[in-house]
Amino acid sequence: MLNDIKISIVKTIEQRKADLDATLKAYNLPFSVEDLKYLHFDESRYQTPYDAGCRMMILYGLSYVASNPEDRRPIKGWFKREQIWMHLSTSEKEFLAMERITEKAAVDFSWRMEGAYALGWALNVVDELPKATYELLDYRLEEFASAVPPLGDPLDDFLKKLEFRSLEEIYDENLFCELATAHFRDLYLQEKDIDTEINPFVAYERHRALNWLRKFGETTNWDEVDTST
Repeated sequence: MLNDIKISIVKTIEQRKADLDATLKAYNLPFSVEDLKYLHFDESRYQTPYDAGCRMMILYGLSYVASNPEDRRPIKGWFKREQIWMHLSTSEKEFLAMERITEKAAVDFSWRMEGAYALGWALNVVDELPKATYELLDYRLEEFASAVPPLGDPLDDFLKKLEFRSLEEIYDENLFCELATAHFRDLYLQEKDIDTEINPFVAYERHRALNWLRKFGETTNWDEVDTST
């Protein structure tokens, strides 16, 4: 059925440059793509869809625990039962092992949902990535939750069926989030006020997740993902 077919529009590198430049301008980010080489990337370096799916579900589960700390033991048991525990980073395991989750840890890990959603978009679990201007709205969270297995359910069949959308599309979104993060760091260092409607926390979490996805910085360890710009 036509409605079930996902159509991927192939863009030339010049079209990708024009689109990225237009998006940067629309959000008042003082950057543009000067060299087309900036849009080149190595497809062979990307994580597998399976590993990306594991990371997506880990971030989803951890963000849930941030708001429901009483469920951290069941979530930990679920990670182990579904054999994705080995994919958790040291800081994530320490978070789940906390005797009492601190307010700072709860806030930090609640933002992980932005990374989970970005990976869900990259994996075609959700069709659209909301604008980076606000936190995920409730209906977006419901959309994500309805598209993945419920927390605690088996994951193997779901994870094995995942596929990426166009890697060019994913990479260009990664570049946008990278440049947004760079802009916020420049503003901070210059002690200037934010001058764009982009939410800096949303941009950063997406930047981190998509950098991990393309193994930026020569590491696959979540705690060591390079978000320098």
